[in-house]
Amino acid sequence: MEEFCLKRFDGSKCPVDLENPLIMVKGCDFGKNYERGSMVYPIGNSGKRPGQHDSEGWMTISTLNTDTANFCGVEIGKTAVPLKEMIQSSGKYLGINYDGKSFTRNDKNIDSKVAIEELLDYYTKMKIPEAFRDSSDLSKIVSSEKTQYERGIIFEKLENLAAALIMYDMGIINSSTATIDRLYSDMWGAAHKNAGVDDPSIFKNTTEGKLISLGELMARANGRIVKGLVQEILDSKGKYSRHFDYDGMGSAFFKTSVGVEKVNDKYLLELSAAYVGDEPERELAKILERERGLVRVGSTYKLTDLAPGWMGVNIEKIMQNGILVPEQVNILAKVVAGELKSDKVSQIKLDNMELNLDFGVGQEENYRPDISRTKDNKLFMKLKGEGKPYLSFSLSPVKKSRIVDSQERVKITKLRDELSELVQRNW
Repeated sequence: MEEFCLKRFDGSKCPVDLENPLIMVKGCDFGKNYERGSMVYPIGNSGKRPGQHDSEGWMTISTLNTDTANFCGVEIGKTAVPLKEMIQSSGKYLGINYDGKSFTRNDKNIDSKVAIEELLDYYTKMKIPEAFRDSSDLSKIVSSEKTQYERGIIFEKLENLAAALIMYDMGIINSSTATIDRLYSDMWGAAHKNAGVDDPSIFKNTTEGKLISLGELMARANGRIVKGLVQEILDSKGKYSRHFDYDGMGSAFFKTSVGVEKVNDKYLLELSAAYVGDEPERELAKILERERGLVRVGSTYKLTDLAPGWMGVNIEKIMQNGILVPEQVNILAKVVAGELKSDKVSQIKLDNMELNLDFGVGQEENYRPDISRTKDNKLFMKLKGEGKPYLSFSLSPVKKSRIVDSQERVKITKLRDELSELVQRNW
């Protein structure tokens, strides 16, 4: 039989193993042809055999719904499962067979989508410990917290925003000097490694420090940096972004990012500095008694475990008798489980607000827990490390970066509170 190949972008041929298809279990990291239930095939490249991958437990695959070869790395048993393996395990129990062309049950053909969905449902369920895979008694809420994330100080006029920047440069808030102080401390520490001192005022009195302070005073005296910055912002008509590194030394803008965005008829000022993040922005808003743009609101629930290393939540139960229809609940659960790309959740809008759900582990950076979903939209999470498990939802405005209108702020907060009450009532 002639070897089947796909072409690379440069025209070279890549062999495809049509005899050993895989079924996608997760699809959040790939394109639309790699969602849950998609059939994909081992593919070879640069002399490698089809499916060969540099990392153990992984395989290189491609979909056939393309003109050129796609090289996607999937984790076997987690992201994708060989169809033969699934037929031997799940298919044997369900009475489903595959002859390389079609699926059958009791010698009768069945639709491939129906067969694959049943196989995946059973396969996923079998990965969950038997003790609680069918249990209605899942994780409990330990504590809950309403959340709110804001960004950008709101101004009615661009001129008022510019005036606030000049005030910031004059040093009216403590954190505007935090970054330059950190520089002094770092330079002192580099020159005196065993001194055990971290006081920026000490280094300011050294010869090197006095030179930096002189530059700082000169820049502050003639206002070069802030004057030019303000003029650029006034000329920008409300769309501006600039990051200062060492070119900002001697001012409050050292290693600081400044951003301006126009939302509706308001102007928002963003400040973010090294080591202290948006603290300068928060302090300046408080001093000026101005609101910040509302990016999203939500609620977070810390959870108990079902058994050592396992968590479980019932999405259908906690969202029942609410404002979501079953199809929307199903989409939420699939996105959380990694079966669909997160942009699918954009279909879920509540009063022109977009709803997102997250089931994960806090205090554990660069770690994505393995989440399994059963067909009744129960989610099970296998834990590693010391992170604290949680379930959270958030609401954000559709088609704009944040809310600047007070009535809209009240609306999204009320909707958040209604959802939070629903979850706690149903749990």
